[in-house]
Amino acid sequence: MSSPSPDAAPPPDTAAETSETARVFVSYARTNQAAVRRWCEALAARGRELWVDWEGIPPSAEWMAQIETGIREADAFVFMMSPAALASTVCRQELDIAAGLDKRLVPVVIEDVAPAEAPPALARLNWIFLRAGDDADAGLARLEAALDTDLDWLKRHTALMRPALAWQDAGRERSRLLKGQALKQAEAWLTESAQKSPAPADVQLAFIQASQQAARTRLRLALAGALVGLVSLAALSLWAVLAERRADAAREEAVARQLGSDASLVASEQAALIETSALLAIESWKRRPALGNDVPLRQALRLLPRQLARWSHPGQRIRAAQLIDGGRMVVYAEADRLHLQRADGTAPATIVTLPAQIRSVIRCGAAGAFVARTDADQVRYWRDARSPPEALEDATAVTCSADGRIVALGQRDGHIRFHATDASAPPPAPSDSLDAPVERLRFSDDGRFLAASGAKHLRLWALTADSARSLAALKGRQPVADIDFSPAGDTLLAAADAAAYVWHLPDARLVKRLGELTNVHRARFSPDGRLIALGVGDGSVVIYDARRLERIRQMRHGSPVHHLAFSADSRLLLSGSNDATARLWRIADGSEQLRFSHADFITAIDWPDGAGRMLSAGRDGAVKLWAPGLFEREVVDGPRRAVAVQANVDAIRVAPGAADLLEPLGAHRWQLRAQGDAAPTVTFAVPEGVVTFALSPDRSVLAVSQFDGRVSLRHLPDGRLLRTLTIGAPSDTVGFSPDGTLLLTGSRDGQVRLWAWATGTVRWQQAHAPFIFAHAFSADGRLVATGGSDASARVWQVADGRERHRFAHRHDVRALAFHPTRALLASASSDHMGRLWSLETGQVTRYLPHRGPVLAIAFSADGTRVATGSSDRTARLWRTDDGVEQSRIQAPSAVFALGFDGPWLRLFTGGEWSRHPVDPAAVVTATCARLTHNLGPIDWLRYVRTPTPQATCPGLPVPRF
Repeated sequence: MSSPSPDAAPPPDTAAETSETARVFVSYARTNQAAVRRWCEALAARGRELWVDWEGIPPSAEWMAQIETGIREADAFVFMMSPAALASTVCRQELDIAAGLDKRLVPVVIEDVAPAEAPPALARLNWIFLRAGDDADAGLARLEAALDTDLDWLKRHTALMRPALAWQDAGRERSRLLKGQALKQAEAWLTESAQKSPAPADVQLAFIQASQQAARTRLRLALAGALVGLVSLAALSLWAVLAERRADAAREEAVARQLGSDASLVASEQAALIETSALLAIESWKRRPALGNDVPLRQALRLLPRQLARWSHPGQRIRAAQLIDGGRMVVYAEADRLHLQRADGTAPATIVTLPAQIRSVIRCGAAGAFVARTDADQVRYWRDARSPPEALEDATAVTCSADGRIVALGQRDGHIRFHATDASAPPPAPSDSLDAPVERLRFSDDGRFLAASGAKHLRLWALTADSARSLAALKGRQPVADIDFSPAGDTLLAAADAAAYVWHLPDARLVKRLGELTNVHRARFSPDGRLIALGVGDGSVVIYDARRLERIRQMRHGSPVHHLAFSADSRLLLSGSNDATARLWRIADGSEQLRFSHADFITAIDWPDGAGRMLSAGRDGAVKLWAPGLFEREVVDGPRRAVAVQANVDAIRVAPGAADLLEPLGAHRWQLRAQGDAAPTVTFAVPEGVVTFALSPDRSVLAVSQFDGRVSLRHLPDGRLLRTLTIGAPSDTVGFSPDGTLLLTGSRDGQVRLWAWATGTVRWQQAHAPFIFAHAFSADGRLVATGGSDASARVWQVADGRERHRFAHRHDVRALAFHPTRALLASASSDHMGRLWSLETGQVTRYLPHRGPVLAIAFSADGTRVATGSSDRTARLWRTDDGVEQSRIQAPSAVFALGFDGPWLRLFTGGEWSRHPVDPAAVVTATCARLTHNLGPIDWLRYVRTPTPQATCPGLPVPRF
């Protein structure tokens, strides 16, 4: 498909759009090509103009540019849904491009998919079904109806998108802005957009806004034309110098944009190259700070862990690695050599050579003991890192009891031997054979049971001090890949081929088969016994509820997952994969918290206590020790989505500025905690339940809105009850005036009340909306604004309650903020838009668009920036003066609250309580502090395209290649 020249951009209702049907881009997975081709041929026969890539070209920057061009030119985007398409990185990229351009999205199901696995952009839409066996004619008719609904609007949307994108691609060049009649038509189109779908895209809104600003500027310049003439001669003398500088700047800008694009592409296509992506984004930022390099840079800072130590053996594969002695020692196997290394690097490593290549290293208890087994089945036992090894009986499998007292040794003939690590005699070993060479052994945590597996055989014994009684001998259809016991010892879990099997103990009754999955390699219970994690061959990490045995979450690597480890509190999971990464996930929402990269397959991970330092090893010969801390963020258990009535749902309540949380302690007790403080400010009881809360400016009084329709006021820090205000209906927003003497409540009886809280009297009361979600006081305390479910924001005089302004929105108003020094009000609405309103003219001065309801908004202390947070899982930073987006922070879930804290932006997303640097330069500094190397000569030549590499981050080493 071809696009018109951007230099001759048509107005939105141009007659150039003569096609009678919508032009369609089709996104699909290669494995579904035959079915997709059949439906595309049927659409083409009906006169449809389609853009479909049938070639299967490997992804590259040039190829992605062609794909993006196809999506830009299309009126609608059809996503052929199948498990393969949802798992495809390329399909997800295509969908993100289309959603970012606000194209009409049409999901077509060609193979059954789980609704929970669908991206949010598709999950909320009506699906069209064209599966094998579905009514083809009816499905095609529904598809055509979806494509042609409001076709005139759709084509004008596409027509305006062309000049808008051309303007953006040219670095927002002023000469490409709309003028005259074209601008008037675009403004009329924007006015018409309120009830239309798809909504105007971010770039279209910015394009029209910039065109309006340029028109105002041209008018001012025309009035000053005489003065310009007087200085024109002097300007001509500078032209030559400026032209040369512009040329240099244009070349540098082109390199910056390409580096930013490369950073995003590397991050999306090669997960293990997160450091390369970050370095490219920094190089792009140095040349031209822009959103295109800010996004991958902030994403890298979020995921990069802090490396504490590294031991490298190029050309060798590290087959096993463990942390022992409370994490003070690292033990790892490199060929036939066992390395014992102090984690702090204060002493040289002790190296022990064994008779054959070492296959496994197993920790025995918490005192520093461990065993190692070789490919020749030799077993060595160390009481600690300083003691000489003790030779044990040869074994095909080995494990230790949780207390480290017993070593179980599996034999090639299927029998098991016990070795006592202390001076006592070992307990009786099982007399029964597994009927196959033993490959895996596992004690239950309490030592009551032992499980062994080999090939398709699995056997279970009940252990006592006097006997080892066989409970069950099982034989499956496929070899057993892993076994684990629940912490309580009442459940056995085994992974075999495409499923995991759950048995109840002690009767060895099969409870359920968890499948169908692709080659389950690892199965683990969480420490609290409530979760089961499975590592799967298709790259999935699947989480099940261990009680209901239902799938509740799925995360994804790019290759098979062979290693799993839970955190001590069962809220985080560490996984290792053949995609050369280990990743730390938050289980509640499936968000990736940290990414640990290697140059080849991950061969071992260890997180012995689920709280301290982590260890990873790879086929690249590297062993890396990592700090567990998350960069300026804390994992919390709060809401993960916004609901119609209020965002303060589930357990935790958050203040609008994200500086404080109310956390439940059980038995109707709550604690108030400030960000960064581990200890609570105060604890207190509220039997009636908490709706929301607010703190006075001097933090001496806490106001708590209760579900019984009262507001209690407590003294801080002792929590003493000062007064109770009775309203009769719960208040969804409460807040103090700047001097702390007044309290505003917005309750579900539709009333706004301003109280002199010290005396308990109402200063004034006004009706607003059935639900009043938000409020804000002006800095001087003379005005207060409220936002509600009637799609309006209203501004009241604090002195007498008289309404000064009423600002109409298209949906609920969820948050408000006054500019600290200027007559501006910022509003956040569920209509996907933040807005800046002039209190002098009553008009919108800037639109701040999102792709989901905007739930939070705040100005910086100096008023130069405004931040917005949305259920589209982003927080965005905008320049107040011109509404240009400067930074975008990706969040794991909806952003419910945010606020500025000096050079930081605080966020509360329901799953995280975090702080982010506002200044991109601070992001660069923080990222460099977590990187381990600079770009090497090959990457420098490939991406930067200059012969001499430079240090992107001073002080970091430059690789040889």
